[in-house]
Amino acid sequence: SVTIRQVQVEPAGVQTIEWEATAEAPSEPIASVFVELDDGRRYPVVNHVRTSQVKVDMDGLPGCEQGRIVVRVSDGVWTAEDRTGPFALPRKPPLVWVGRPRPGAGIRSDQPLQLEGQGWDLQVQRPLLGKALQWFLDGRTVGTGRLCLIDRVVTGSHSVILRATDSHEQHSYREVKFTSVLPTSK
Repeated sequence: SVTIRQVQVEPAGVQTIEWEATAEAPSEPIASVFVELDDGRRYPVVNHVRTSQVKVDMDGLPGCEQGRIVVRVSDGVWTAEDRTGPFALPRKPPLVWVGRPRPGAGIRSDQPLQLEGQGWDLQVQRPLLGKALQWFLDGRTVGTGRLCLIDRVVTGSHSVILRATDSHEQHSYREVKFTSVLPTSK
């Protein structure tokens, strides 16, 4: 059996989830902790631990209206679960990373500019692809997807922005400033 010590959790910050577990088998029970969203989907917070508490960063969880933290314990034969009361979390915008170009980098003006980035949809816990990722160079749309290649960029200071749009039409942006430079002569 398993019993969560505090049934209500605060929907923000780092929360400590503690539980008591008992097992018929002589071994110590193994626990897994999940967040359960409105539609019943479960995402693991921690799997197969021999402890009776974990810390959960509520700000890093997907948004929901009736979310719950679920603790499942097993002695290897029998399994038991307990869950917290429901809590609401605001929907989170997607995460965005730009891998290329690097901030402040000097890019040669006689070579193609490679744009590389990623987006993560926190609400459905999967990567963003295709048109969900849109690239802008100096305010002008230049492409979509994780990778984008621009033939050449004139010398000077530039700004590249990657905009990610998630499954709920929320946007996040990541901007990188770089300089296009003339090739050095030998």
